[in-house]
Amino acid sequence: EGGAAAGSTIAVPHPPREFLATTALPPTGTWKDGLCSCLRHGLCHPSACLPGLLPLASAGQVYGRMGLNWLGARAGTWGQARAACAVLTLLTVADVLGQYVLQRLYDGAAYHARNGTAATYLTLQTGLGVAFGIFSVYTVARARNRVRARYSIPPSTCCCGPLEDACCALTCGCCSLAQAMRHTADYETYRGAWCSPTGLPASAPAVV
Repeated sequence: EGGAAAGSTIAVPHPPREFLATTALPPTGTWKDGLCSCLRHGLCHPSACLPGLLPLASAGQVYGRMGLNWLGARAGTWGQARAACAVLTLLTVADVLGQYVLQRLYDGAAYHARNGTAATYLTLQTGLGVAFGIFSVYTVARARNRVRARYSIPPSTCCCGPLEDACCALTCGCCSLAQAMRHTADYETYRGAWCSPTGLPASAPAVV
């Protein structure tokens, strides 16, 4: 009672253009653009610069958009997803500081001819660099893999095949992250944000 009668015609207004723009979803089954389209939104756009300056922060922004934690796993809460960028940025800062301190300790030991101590500091510095490098490659590959899985994007027909994510992370990690950032954001409607958990302004709706 009080509803529409059987067979009646109901007029539904067409959604305004602004609504359609804010609810645009990334394409499924294919990337939005190419791996080398880094300058699509300009040379100074965050999606072009941040992957080269702070690759782990870029991966964290992609994780945040997709509801993942800093390890690329499903986050238990939205807060954990939003913290992914901060955690990965802090890991980058810790690596830089650790390298600096170990280098200073090595220089001091070498200057005073304490060869055994200097060798220890050099080993620690090398180990830290290798560990951080491996983790960085894993994070880039993980971010790309999660985007491909979410949007059913098959691996390309290149020689890497199922190892495409790892190959892209090793050979061109910056381009891989930039592509993932462009795919998971509506940069045509919303500007990119440098210091943001998701790389987007707070007013931008989730697109993933």
